[in-house]
Amino acid sequence: MSQPDYMQDYIHYHSFYEIPRTYVYWSAIALLGAVVNRKVHFRHGDIIVHGNVYVALVGPQGNGKSVSCDFAKRFFKLACPGAQIGASTQSAEDIVTSMAKEDFARSYTNELGEPTIVSSYAFFINELKNFIAYAPSRMLAFLTDIYDSIFRLKICT
Repeated sequence: MSQPDYMQDYIHYHSFYEIPRTYVYWSAIALLGAVVNRKVHFRHGDIIVHGNVYVALVGPQGNGKSVSCDFAKRFFKLACPGAQIGASTQSAEDIVTSMAKEDFARSYTNELGEPTIVSSYAFFINELKNFIAYAPSRMLAFLTDIYDSIFRLKICT
């Protein structure tokens, strides 16, 4: 009996829909990155490298980007029922306020058996222009400032 294959199963599930295969691949990779989050890493000397995945699906309107993103979001909710998912339109200040709440952070046991706190946010955004619409220059500056530190951003545009 063969071992379960995440990518093969994900692709098979999506084969019943008219979604370009590249969107399916990249959504699967983004979903895996959101689920694994900072729990997996490798060391390059004394630097810890996390496998952060930031994905933007780019293509013409109406060819399956949002459907692919919505499936990834639904599977993320099933795999990580307590994880935080951001809104499609949210200000930088609201993101910080949400993340500062006492019940936002989650913990897991790391490879050394130590409890580890992680404060991550997954975003499954159908339109980047809507996500940054509130204050575009402020939001882009905010995303640049916090890039790769406390926040996981998954974009489906």
